[in-house]
Amino acid sequence: MLAAAGVVGVLAGAVLAVGIVMQPDTTAGGRDHIRAFLEGQPIDAQDTSRYHCHDREYPAIRCFRSAADRDADVAAREDGG
Repeated sequence: MLAAAGVVGVLAGAVLAVGIVMQPDTTAGGRDHIRAFLEGQPIDAQDTSRYHCHDREYPAIRCFRSAADRDADVAAREDGG
């Protein structure tokens, strides 16, 4: 029983370690700088919840006043436009 608990502990530690390693670098020099745009104009990233946005070019967040405009932009970017 103790051996099984040890194996579970080792596996949990390994999963945690992989999760930590796979996180984006958020140190001062390597932080992803999120930039948000509303129909091409820069906006505060905190305002993105007010609009229809996508993150196809993360860390750039592109926002639109309508879902249809957002979807058209996503489709154009998927087509290489």
